[in-house]
Amino acid sequence: MASTRWGGAAPIRELIRLQEKYGLFLYIDDAHGVSIRGRYGEGFARSEFGERLNDLTMIVASLSKGFGVTGSVVMIANEAQERVLRRYAVPHAFSMGPSIPAIGAALASAELHKSPELSVRQSRLNAMNVFFNAQWDEDAVKHDLPIKMIRIGDAKRTISIAASLIENGFYLAAAFFPAVPHDKAALRVCLTADHHETDIARLCALVKDLTKS
Repeated sequence: MASTRWGGAAPIRELIRLQEKYGLFLYIDDAHGVSIRGRYGEGFARSEFGERLNDLTMIVASLSKGFGVTGSVVMIANEAQERVLRRYAVPHAFSMGPSIPAIGAALASAELHKSPELSVRQSRLNAMNVFFNAQWDEDAVKHDLPIKMIRIGDAKRTISIAASLIENGFYLAAAFFPAVPHDKAALRVCLTADHHETDIARLCALVKDLTKS
């Protein structure tokens, strides 16, 4: 769910309004939104649609991020869409079924998503996000989703800073071309509910120090 603010999200409600006006078909990739939003962790995109999806919307999401297992999920409105997918989706036709351990892990995660623990962890993640945002002045970093992109610019310098962070106990992936445009390399931060304010404060201070040198 990319936007002009890296790490942010697409304007789903605005897209829904355009869909209602022009009959647009929406195919939404909510790779990172599952679990962090919604009463049962249905994700950022799905929670924006309210009670049910319409016939012109399809949401595909990864289960290997917040859901904590492997595989993916397709959210559709009816059986007709399911038949189309089963017939024409080549990756589906040539993919193997999930392993027994993967099924067990998915069932265990689903039970957690139906329990009060989910809202506790969602609240904890939100608190870490708010704290992280408070450490920065740049609007591009300050949004309400947990994946952040701290822009550095030069790819080699970004990789060097990422290496220095590892030496200090922090792993931030360096994103550079072709993952991002030329000369817009960045450090990718992924906040979780298990992070602590002291660690986040130390990370932000270290990144600021390294980017000044």
